[in-house]
Amino acid sequence: PLLSIAMEETDMGLVAEALDMLQSGDQNVQEAALAAFAARLGNPSTRDRAAYCMSPFVDKRYISILINHLLSEQVVRPAGNPGGLNAGVGNGNIGLGGGSTPAQKRLVQHKEVLTTLSGLTGENFGYNTDQWRAWFAQKFAVSNLDLRRDEY
Repeated sequence: PLLSIAMEETDMGLVAEALDMLQSGDQNVQEAALAAFAARLGNPSTRDRAAYCMSPFVDKRYISILINHLLSEQVVRPAGNPGGLNAGVGNGNIGLGGGSTPAQKRLVQHKEVLTTLSGLTGENFGYNTDQWRAWFAQKFAVSNLDLRRDEY
C-alpha cells in the first residue's frame, strides 16, 4: 500500500509520509521500494513520479538508469478527423478527401528525473544525455585496468 500511495496519491503530504515510512524501514524494505520505483521509470507516464519517489533514498547505483530515462519519445497524433476521411462543401462543389495527418514524434524531458539525478550526483548537465554519460564513465570507470593477460 505504501508504494501505491507514493506513486499514485495526489496529496503530496501523504506521498511524503509514505516515502518517510519506506525510507525508515529496514534495508530489505528500502531495496524493495527502490526496485519498485526503478521498474516504473520505464513507463514515460509514471517516470517523473518514480524518480521523485527515488530521490530520498540517495542510492548511487541508480545513476545510470536515471541518465537513460531523462528523455523519452512521445508519439503525437494531430487533432482532426480520426477516420482520416474529410468532406467539405464550397463554391457549389462537394469535396471528399482521404488520409490522415501523420503522427509526429516529440522528445519529452522528464523534470523529476533530472532533479533526482542532480540531487544524487551534485552535477547538472541538463537534459544532455551525452554529457551525463561521459561524466558517468569518467567518474565510475575502473581506473588502472590492465587488460593484458600475460600474468596470471
